[in-house]
Amino acid sequence: MKKAILLGILALLVAGAVAAYFFIYRPLVADPVAPLFASECAGCHGNDMGGSARGPALLNSARVLGKGVGDIEQKIARHPPSSGYEPDLDGAQLRGLAVLIGETMTDRAYRTFEVEDPLEIPAATVQTDLHAFRVEVVTDDLHPLPFSLAPLPEGGFLVTEKMKGLRHVSADGQVSELIEGTPTVYDDGFEVFLPLGLGWMLDVALHPNYIENGWVYLHYTERCTDCEATTPVSRNTVIRGRVTDGVW
Repeated sequence: MKKAILLGILALLVAGAVAAYFFIYRPLVADPVAPLFASECAGCHGNDMGGSARGPALLNSARVLGKGVGDIEQKIARHPPSSGYEPDLDGAQLRGLAVLIGETMTDRAYRTFEVEDPLEIPAATVQTDLHAFRVEVVTDDLHPLPFSLAPLPEGGFLVTEKMKGLRHVSADGQVSELIEGTPTVYDDGFEVFLPLGLGWMLDVALHPNYIENGWVYLHYTERCTDCEATTPVSRNTVIRGRVTDGVW
């Protein structure tokens, strides 16, 4: 029994170390903005953002960077003249670097950057490089942090709630009961800044020819019941089906 307990603890420690590597210390090369950081920032702040003799560390450094992407973006654009660095970056590059640095800050591990900031819905039209758009509230009657939505031809949406399942939201904001017959999902888990768990509903997407064939694709993490593992595990699964009268 003692041996089994020790092995279980060892397995958890190893799993924790692996998770720490992939979620906290993952290489910056995994991010498409990483080459820009390497050429513009790493010379002073280090390839791992850990700092150097020429510049301070960026990780876990709200004092240096501020409290949000906007603050970081301004700090990059307004580099102190004493640094000898004069950024020649466009708006998209500045924002990309700001998001990359913000998401890599160690005090944001296992979570989406700025997730605790209050949601601000712009009242005016938002102008981007490619489009102008307005943001409208369709409904606020969903579980916090829904995972995915698929716009439907008639103007409504299919929406996944991670720990609940799939719902239909009409164009005028009416939220359906959970669609019956979808894969089982679980409302248990644990929290490390944000809820984490296994066996949740993730993406929903329509077939490119949805109007003709009605196919809907679901991506979820299926709990493995025959993996002979000492701790719960899951596997990514994609299925397709059709939704008719509230039933999958």
